[in-house]
Amino acid sequence: MNFYVWQEFVLYSLLWFVLLFIFRRRGMSWEEARSRRSLLFALLASGVGPYLLIHLRHWPREALIDAKPQALRAFAVAAAHWFVSFLEEVVLNSKKNLAAGAETSTYFIHFNTEELGLLVKIGYVFHHALSCFIYVYALVTNKLSGPCIFGLIYEWPVVFQHIRELNRITTQNKSSPNQRFWIAWLVAFFLARPAPSFVYFFSLVFAPWRRTLYKVLGRGTAAIFIYHTTASAFTYLNFSYAMLLMSWYDADFFVDHHAASFDNHALQLESSPCHHNITTADALVNLGRRHTSSSSSCDASTTSTSTTAAHHHHHHVHNIKVLI
Repeated sequence: MNFYVWQEFVLYSLLWFVLLFIFRRRGMSWEEARSRRSLLFALLASGVGPYLLIHLRHWPREALIDAKPQALRAFAVAAAHWFVSFLEEVVLNSKKNLAAGAETSTYFIHFNTEELGLLVKIGYVFHHALSCFIYVYALVTNKLSGPCIFGLIYEWPVVFQHIRELNRITTQNKSSPNQRFWIAWLVAFFLARPAPSFVYFFSLVFAPWRRTLYKVLGRGTAAIFIYHTTASAFTYLNFSYAMLLMSWYDADFFVDHHAASFDNHALQLESSPCHHNITTADALVNLGRRHTSSSSSCDASTTSTSTTAAHHHHHHVHNIKVLI
């Protein structure tokens, strides 16, 4: 790493820290400040990544060595961001629930909130450390610019993740994204994430690319080891991220929406003239029994509701799982 690139890395690291504390000075919590800072990086990376990718003229050689100055500057910004993100996770040790609602999903029904939050935190720490390492390595050696550019494009779905996260923070988990937001998020994921893994596998099976790969990076070198390790690790992390996406979707459109329906129906029952100590479980049952004849008496309805609450609640949860 030459002196100027090192200077830029330190400068951008300080800028990310300053931005974090500016957000804090504006009265934001650590969680909101971190999410806003990360959202800013994701927006920058989402724009710069495709620009750098388009200007790669000679594949795969130019994607492996001889990164252009503008690419190195972008890598310095990214390295600084992931360095600060790593410190945020390890040093600040926020009490924030990183699962962000995934613990309510049926996909993680066997984990409690603390266990799933810890699991996600470990994944984040590993991801941030590996991302910082690969960008610093590219700055030091001027190699593996292609994977680093793909890493910038990886931020497309992360933009939507931070928007959702900020929405949960500012509304105290009382609001969920709509269907259009989720469609855009999934489109961004499928455009940004599978393609780099496909390029990696293509470089292994397509003979001309494979020959260039080992000619440029060498066999048994640190560069080729890092190339295979990071590509394999991020391919695995993509599957993990996809699982989180499914659980967040599940939480937003099944758990949250049904819980809201239960609460609203319970309020309706409490305000009815024939309310006789009807419980939340009663509300669940009556929500699924709106087709019941209105001519039934209040006392009979209340008694029937109380005796079948547990059975119908189990049946309702089963229906949610079937819908998923």
